[in-house]
Amino acid sequence: MKILAIDPGTRFAGYAVMQKKGRSIQLLDHGLLKIKTTNGWTHRVGTYYDFFLKKIQDHKVEDLCFETPFLYRNPSTFMKLGYIRGINYLLAHQFNLNLHEYSPSEVKQATCLKGNASKQQVACAVYKYFPTLERSLKDDITDAISVGLCRLVANRLYNKPS
Repeated sequence: MKILAIDPGTRFAGYAVMQKKGRSIQLLDHGLLKIKTTNGWTHRVGTYYDFFLKKIQDHKVEDLCFETPFLYRNPSTFMKLGYIRGINYLLAHQFNLNLHEYSPSEVKQATCLKGNASKQQVACAVYKYFPTLERSLKDDITDAISVGLCRLVANRLYNKPS
């Protein structure tokens, strides 16, 4: 199974393309989409769409999973993340992908066994699972990898089929 895991954002979006073969998990691609904030929302949403469309096509992924945003302090930011969430739904529909959303606490529970783990604890768990990864990755990237791990390793905790 090949998946695209995303930590969605309006300025930065971390991603990881991962594959499970038997009990082995391979990290095929990972990185960060930087979205210029000087452009209008039409362009920003288009940039997000085009980037992840290409990742889906290039890697022939079967599943798309992402961390569901939560309402924090700024309702406007939450609303804008809704646009990004809609793009994920559109991509899943266009390519007939299985779509999986995980709350931040589900991802943290699955990767760190602690639903209120810090960003540093999530990164530590990711580096432990993939010891050859560069240690200075942005949180957005380690978060995306942890979403992928949640899907591939710990989805049984939430009765979400592989």
